[in-house]
Amino acid sequence: MYNIAEGHKRPTTADYLRFLGIAAGSGAELETQLLLATRLTYLTNEQSEELIGRCHEVERMLAGLVRSLSTPKP
Repeated sequence: MYNIAEGHKRPTTADYLRFLGIAAGSGAELETQLLLATRLTYLTNEQSEELIGRCHEVERMLAGLVRSLSTPKP
């Protein structure tokens, strides 16, 4: 989330896209941490599935934003 905000304030779209890529990587890290928390029984399987589902939803939205910024404007 912070990478998205920071990238939005950058002067170029290329910079913004770079920070969006970093945000996507952070999302993958979060998913790994959720899986580990489940394996260590800090989360139930149901909690983990719910949170990972939310992560995937954010990943889809982020991918859509990247697509929209990467598409050449007429």
